[in-house]
Amino acid sequence: MPKMKIAVVPKAGADFEIQEREIPTPGQGQVRIKVQACGVCFSDHMVKDGLMPWIQYPRSPGHEVAGIIDEVGPGVTSWKKGQKVGVGWHGGHDFTCLQCRRGDFINCANEKWTGIHYDGGYGEYMIAPWEAVAAMPDALDPVEAAPLLCAGITTFNALRHSGAQPGDLVAVLGVGGLGHLGIQFANKCGYQVVGISRGKESEALAKKLGAHIYIDSSATDAAAELKKLGGARVILSTAPSGKAMASLINGLGANGTMMVLGAGPDPIEVQTGQLIFGNKELKGWASGIAPDSEDTLRFAEYTGSSHAIAVTNCTAALHLICLAAGLGPGDEDLAIGENGHRVVTMLRRGRTVGQGRRETAPPCGRGRAVEHRPGHGLQAEGVDRVAVIIRVAAAPNDE
Repeated sequence: MPKMKIAVVPKAGADFEIQEREIPTPGQGQVRIKVQACGVCFSDHMVKDGLMPWIQYPRSPGHEVAGIIDEVGPGVTSWKKGQKVGVGWHGGHDFTCLQCRRGDFINCANEKWTGIHYDGGYGEYMIAPWEAVAAMPDALDPVEAAPLLCAGITTFNALRHSGAQPGDLVAVLGVGGLGHLGIQFANKCGYQVVGISRGKESEALAKKLGAHIYIDSSATDAAAELKKLGGARVILSTAPSGKAMASLINGLGANGTMMVLGAGPDPIEVQTGQLIFGNKELKGWASGIAPDSEDTLRFAEYTGSSHAIAVTNCTAALHLICLAAGLGPGDEDLAIGENGHRVVTMLRRGRTVGQGRRETAPPCGRGRAVEHRPGHGLQAEGVDRVAVIIRVAAAPNDE
């Protein structure tokens, strides 16, 4: 039987292992995808660290998957071999629960999460339910598209359901893995965009991505600054900090809404009067389903909103994928390539990339390699989401 490479967490809290398995066969209602690129999201550490006790191990994470349908299983009529597709966080639904019967698939009582309920995109191939698969525009590079299936759909979908209209003031809290896409989408939607982050170092990036105004929340009262501008119709809260979100509530204008996207460990402490007076809302938003991913991908294609950010602590992502597996000189190893606002991590065959060794440009031709240092965990300070891509075991003619 043909074999494939896959990166798995053998048990909760264990290091990643690169395993060789038989290429799986899709069952009823499933498709097999040949993975071209898979983004690394901070939430993948839930698998690595065993934060959900019901996860069945070994498990391969990855819910930002871009690839090509390699085979369709029995009963699948909406997909065909060779189609360019993606799979995001929403990994399927049961069609029978009350929410599904009402068409609210994202809130399915038995919703599946890609890379958590079943193996995700950290392998050369993966199996997915047909309803979890999104069609991808041919013009989109898989490396560009992969982060759009999580950070992209989350910010785009939240904005278009926020109630904001073109010309409204929309603030984006955080200029990280979610926020950098939120700023781009908000600009392309015709909003007056305000980027908010701590420190002056994010100002140039925020404005380059499309923010018309930047507020350094470490140097001024960001809520007061928003009020001077008339108050925000929407605050897209991508930073994983309840305290930071709470500090901006008073920056909402009348009938304003704070959309909560960043999942932080601390509560959002708000006085009731802050919401009552001015009819303000505090609303959570969770990603979307495959058709939402398709809308996101199309929008990104024709507006050019598809650049993933290069996180300073890129070694955190490298550690997350494979360094913990003890990969050394041998058949497979890793290199990181940096290009503008994108970091690309590739698992390659037939080349040796030693730890701490600076390499030349990756074979895909994107950017330059940067030195990687062992020992950096995923939970690096200040990194709310690691927007990184892993290209898995690409053959020379796939580069």
